[in-house]
Amino acid sequence: MESIFNVAEAGLKTADSAIALASIRYGEGKSGREMKKDVVSFIKLNSKLIKSGYIFEDFTKQFPQYAVNGEVDYLAMTMYQDMKKKLDEMDNRVSILSKASDLVSEEECSEDNISKDWYNNFDDLIRKVSDDQMQDVWARVLAGEMKSPNSFSLRTLSYLKDMPKTEAELLNKIAGFVFEREAIYRFSNNKFNLDKYININDLLVLNDAGIINLSDITTTFEIVDLNKVEIGDNIMLIIRSSYANPLEINCRNYKFTKLGVELIRLIDVKTCDVNFAFAVGSDIKERYPKLEIEIHVKNPISGKFRFLSRTK
Repeated sequence: MESIFNVAEAGLKTADSAIALASIRYGEGKSGREMKKDVVSFIKLNSKLIKSGYIFEDFTKQFPQYAVNGEVDYLAMTMYQDMKKKLDEMDNRVSILSKASDLVSEEECSEDNISKDWYNNFDDLIRKVSDDQMQDVWARVLAGEMKSPNSFSLRTLSYLKDMPKTEAELLNKIAGFVFEREAIYRFSNNKFNLDKYININDLLVLNDAGIINLSDITTTFEIVDLNKVEIGDNIMLIIRSSYANPLEINCRNYKFTKLGVELIRLIDVKTCDVNFAFAVGSDIKERYPKLEIEIHVKNPISGKFRFLSRTK
């Protein structure tokens, strides 16, 4: 009968082979487009290796057969646990890379290089990510990097690794109220009760985490003939000016930090409340009456924006 030691040793070699092959492929910096091609090859290759490795899943059921005088071969057991850990890590990597590959086409990928240090950090961090929702987040990170290298900093990767669930929920909560992908709009009137959706305690948590700056900041936008302002992912303000010269408008806001801006990009659902968009448009129109402001809403199927209404 084959010894338990030999079974575990064979599994360990299988796992080590998968790790070695992956390391060779990603040992150098590559462009986003090259990375996309390699990700596809990686998925095909390592899926086969994982399947061959998982023949040892029923190992624990065989323990009674390999017990000698009631004692278990603990060296073999340790080797099996090491092998299982490596295979689980490889499974996580394949899952995340598969999801990333589905999010971006080769044509969308950049010709610019992804930093070797960046990818090595990313690769180390995703090995223990088994939660399906967090795998989706990490997949969006890699897809974003393949489209545009340097989109996500090493600090953002480090934060994601230990991100508390409460902060993740708050980011999802506020994502629909993000103005121009970098701030939360603050009203000069009381036409919209933002506190109903985002209270000061939520903002304090994000401020303490270094995601948002609660200082009262005023951002200046130059308005010319036609301008587009994004709110969340699904609403756009089209602003037309009848002023003779370019107009500078001031908007009070809570500004996201660099970390916050990068994290907001990773939120999958950023559907803005239409009433909030109307209130933003009305607030701007009230202060600059010669502006014409239209609300356009994105069609969830086609991805195109359509006219909804004008603010008064």
